[in-house]
Order: sequence, then structure tokens, then C-alpha cells
Amino acid sequence: MLVTVEVPAGVTHGTILTNAVEVYGDEADTSPSNNGFVHTIEVRDDVDIAVTKVGVGQAAIGAEYTYLIDYANWGGAPADGVVITDTLPVEVMFVDADLPPSGINGQVITWTLPTLLGNQWGG
Repeated sequence: MLVTVEVPAGVTHGTILTNAVEVYGDEADTSPSNNGFVHTIEVRDDVDIAVTKVGVGQAAIGAEYTYLIDYANWGGAPADGVVITDTLPVEVMFVDADLPPSGINGQVITWTLPTLLGNQWGG
């Protein structure tokens, strides 16, 4: 289930929201300790951009290697003017990306992103 809620405008920055969920059924549960979960999250009205890069396995000589760049705005306010810069090692050459780069200057690949809304991510 994907659930969406709205935080009303009157909730202040820094407020901690606590949300509890439980599951139960008609039959006896052999492991009731995992029937509930509490999730807490902080209300934020700022920008918090983040980036990670992950690849799987090893790079092989003469072969292509693919990795994933994930980006996000974990804050609650929109982030404008976001640019991702990926500086490649001199031993490799850029081949392709599923999101076309905004620019390539030697080993530096850049992507200029549209406004990232609060809690928006991509990769």
C-alpha cells in the first residue's frame, strides 16, 4: 500500500510526527511481536538536497560498467537550480546515461535538474 497524507500549513518546522500501524486477523498469530510498527518523521520546510552513487560488482578491462546516481530533496521546500556533477576517473570514458547530461567537459559530466519539490527523488 502506498499512502499519502498532507501536513496542514499550521504545523511548525521541527514538529515530530508519529504514525503507528498494526495488523491483526481472526486466527492466532504465532509471532505477534511483528504486528505493529511506529514511524516518526520530522516536519521540514527547508531544502535538503542529497546524492548517492552505487554500482554492483567489479569493473572489467574492455567492458562497460553501469552505476546509479540517486538524487533527492529530503526537505519540505522546493529546491531550485540543482546541478549534479559527476567527475569520472581519467581511466574511463563516458558512454551514456538514461538522463542525457546537460554538459560534458572532459571527465566532468553535469546534469541541470528542474525544480525538485520537497520529498522528491529520482535517479
